[in-house]
Amino acid sequence: MAYSKRQMLERLGKGSATLGWGAVAAYSRSRLNRLLMQQYQQRLDTLSFLPPFNDELAFTGARAAVIELEGLEFGAPRLSFINASLSNSRARLIMNLIAGRCTTVQLSDGALINTFNVTEAMGYTLEIDLDLMLVTGEVDRHGRVSLDLAHGSSLRCSLLQDQPPLNEQLVTALETWFHGLPARMTQFDLGIVDLQGYHPLSPRRFIIRTQAAPGAKLSQAVNQGDGAVLVFIRVSANSADGYYPDSSYPYLIPDGNYSASLLLDRSLTRYADGQQLEILNSLLFPGTYAFVEAERHEPFDMLVLGNIDPLVTTYSVEPAEAVIKAGEALSFTLHDGQGRAVSASRWHAVSLHSHLPQGHGQIDSKGRYSAPSPQDIGHQSLTVVVTAELDGTKPGEVFVASARLQVSFESLATFPNAASYWPDQQEVIPLAGWQKDAQGVQWSLLEPFHGELSDQDQHRALFVPDRGPGVRPLVVQQVQAHAGQARDAALVMVNSQPLLSLYPAHVANVQHGQTAQLSEPVQFMPGADRRWRVLSGEGEVDQTGAFSSRGQHSGTSVVTCEVVSNGVVFASGHSVVQHSDLEMEGSWKELNQFTVRVMSGQDGNRQGRQFNNGFQQLELEVYVETAQVNGKDYPLSVTELATLGLYHERTPERVSTLALEREGIELGDPELWAVSTRPNRFHLANGRAAAAAPRRAVTNRESIVYLYLHCRAGAGQTRQFYAGFQADSKQMHYSTDTTVHNARIEVSAAQLQVLENDYSFTRQRVDGGGGDNEQDDFDFFLTTIDYWTFRYTHAKFVSCEVLGMEGNRVSPLTTPNISMITWEGPSQHDRMFSYTGLIFHDSLEPYPETVEFDTVMESIRKDLELDALPVDRRWYASGSLVLVNLRREDVYRLTLLDWVKRWLTPSLVVLLRDENGNSHYRRFSYLSTSKPEHRNYFDHVSVSPHVLNAPQRAVLTLHNNA
Repeated sequence: MAYSKRQMLERLGKGSATLGWGAVAAYSRSRLNRLLMQQYQQRLDTLSFLPPFNDELAFTGARAAVIELEGLEFGAPRLSFINASLSNSRARLIMNLIAGRCTTVQLSDGALINTFNVTEAMGYTLEIDLDLMLVTGEVDRHGRVSLDLAHGSSLRCSLLQDQPPLNEQLVTALETWFHGLPARMTQFDLGIVDLQGYHPLSPRRFIIRTQAAPGAKLSQAVNQGDGAVLVFIRVSANSADGYYPDSSYPYLIPDGNYSASLLLDRSLTRYADGQQLEILNSLLFPGTYAFVEAERHEPFDMLVLGNIDPLVTTYSVEPAEAVIKAGEALSFTLHDGQGRAVSASRWHAVSLHSHLPQGHGQIDSKGRYSAPSPQDIGHQSLTVVVTAELDGTKPGEVFVASARLQVSFESLATFPNAASYWPDQQEVIPLAGWQKDAQGVQWSLLEPFHGELSDQDQHRALFVPDRGPGVRPLVVQQVQAHAGQARDAALVMVNSQPLLSLYPAHVANVQHGQTAQLSEPVQFMPGADRRWRVLSGEGEVDQTGAFSSRGQHSGTSVVTCEVVSNGVVFASGHSVVQHSDLEMEGSWKELNQFTVRVMSGQDGNRQGRQFNNGFQQLELEVYVETAQVNGKDYPLSVTELATLGLYHERTPERVSTLALEREGIELGDPELWAVSTRPNRFHLANGRAAAAAPRRAVTNRESIVYLYLHCRAGAGQTRQFYAGFQADSKQMHYSTDTTVHNARIEVSAAQLQVLENDYSFTRQRVDGGGGDNEQDDFDFFLTTIDYWTFRYTHAKFVSCEVLGMEGNRVSPLTTPNISMITWEGPSQHDRMFSYTGLIFHDSLEPYPETVEFDTVMESIRKDLELDALPVDRRWYASGSLVLVNLRREDVYRLTLLDWVKRWLTPSLVVLLRDENGNSHYRRFSYLSTSKPEHRNYFDHVSVSPHVLNAPQRAVLTLHNNA
């Protein structure tokens, strides 16, 4: 349904559409899906990808069976707003099934019912309905619009949709599986709102809603599922939240080259000075994407149209996704945010499943990847992560981008590979085939013929078996699919219950030229003769049941064993044997070592100690060495390494893993202990720099993973932990399986103890004359600038936030003043004026160029014809907070409005966090007016937080400075 810019402007011209909120931001599905794709690809290279799903589902009844789902992998998530309603933040997430195997066998004897390999071309999907979440960071004050697969509902998977009882089991199993995955694998960010600014247009709070695009809920619509995420933002200039939207709310993204918009309330446009709206600086996105403004309109409120575009330093690898066959090659290119090709400094290619070096393939310095040969691939399908690294201009700066590549043993996949059908299932048998490059598939019956074949489309066909009198107890029709290469599928018509059981009843893979031994586990008529033969397909079987594979391509043979006495067949049974040239890769069987150590720890690296502030990390090294198998080295696969985690000794539950975007355990979070998979900005408790070793195999049998432990437990508490991981065989392994010294670690929680003399607060005259005599500095020099530097003796400060206060309660919805003013005396004609500014360098931000003032103070400075005040780098160093005191003799008290004086009078309550992650709450103010020369000096006292029930709300109790 068309929705032009003209239509939207006409609708917005009828009156305000902000509903009392300061602003409304809208983000389109197309760009949000690009952000999801970027995060999905980044996680492939960081042990944070969704692992393969494995499970067994059983159903009972006349034909009780078990379905084994092996190695199901999911593609990049993408959003649909077909279920959006504006009354909530509901959306639908869709992921393709891109790899795996599905095999169904009879519960009684293991006889094959159906087997096929899953490929993305088959079109199977998983759908999850979920509510977008709001998560606010304690340190960076970033409100994140997130989704979490673990919190989804109404899962739907099309893999087994034609079998409702089994599909219900599958959905339940998937829900349980998602709930058990670490947050770093299940949480994705869609947008970020910076809540730490002090401008009137700085966001203070927001709510999230989802909205379908016009016509996007219609089943046949071209834009079906299209829509937007709406963020209703309360800014500093608002005194209250706005109203909630209803179904009549206008859609804010018109047709055309737009992927985002911002609607600013008409009453706030007076704060929109200059070309760059302050609020746009507060709308952030994962990675290095940004809201890029394209045009502005003012139908009533101010409308900004633009796009969520990558910055130049947003790098991507193209193609982002691809499928190739074993032995083939494909070239990859690194592009910057403007789409220009750049030369990568390094290329890497890693298979998530392989245990041998040859399984990873090879990639050269120009990005050309050569897949492992058919002899070396070792798996039906491999997921290979192709990564480019580009060295930046700063020391140690490296930009990384990844792509996902599926390498398949065969380019042709069929459904089924082999299957058995009882008489009531033989009316019409569907067939399907997919080629990796989407070319059509040709179907044909191989002799002997047992029915008719008809094509449906270029991928699908129908087989109708012969029916009527004289039908044999067991009939096999071989069907061949051809698309560049051939593949045979065996359709086994079981027309009567076999009396003889063979073991195994199904052999999943026999390499051409190899042998599979079949047997009769329960003897029927022990004295009678046995007659073994290949009923259908390639290969030979001797009279001991040894089947030898022969053939040119992948296929299925049906081997029968008949009980014969006096020339009469009394019973028979069969086994379905699949064969190909695929040589399955071997794997390790046992571990030589499995340890967990506290880096630079005590008691032989078994003990550690860390602050209980939730943000300082204790670095742990998990080391795994496998044992050789028949002289061969098999390290852990990347998939196995991704399952590695830390476990509580007491419970024994897995320690929670933080989402990738979280720096630590936030104030009010339920976790007392948590693990990250990468270091944050704070100094390690180990007293050393974070290790830079690879998170994968470091030798042919050794693997190392570094984990980072966080703590909010009570001071003095001690806990023991051990490590564990799940092997590809599904077996769990733990470091405590042996009694070595480093089987477990012991960590104690420490609380920072601070004395007032641990702080210093010193003055330096930087402008206006004087500097040698304390008294003369103020008596003889009346227009001056002093830097008051606040330091903590034992660590540098890395973040600073001026807190909004309601009485003695921290209020995130209250915008604080960040400047203070005072006069020398109480007279309205007093002109001896002092005011303050701030200098602080956040460790994640560029170095400050100018002194920061409150926006109200900026207006006063503008009236005084003062320009921005540069930071004097001679007297400021990162790691400290500087309170700048500026003295003048020409600002009369009566010239400032009463509300301005009320706004700029309160003291500043500041939260500083040091490089160890510890919080320092301080209150700064001018000296009491009763003290002489009070406007020349500051007082500072400590304040201590006490957490209330509501997360991230604190009551501050004041303590006098010692």
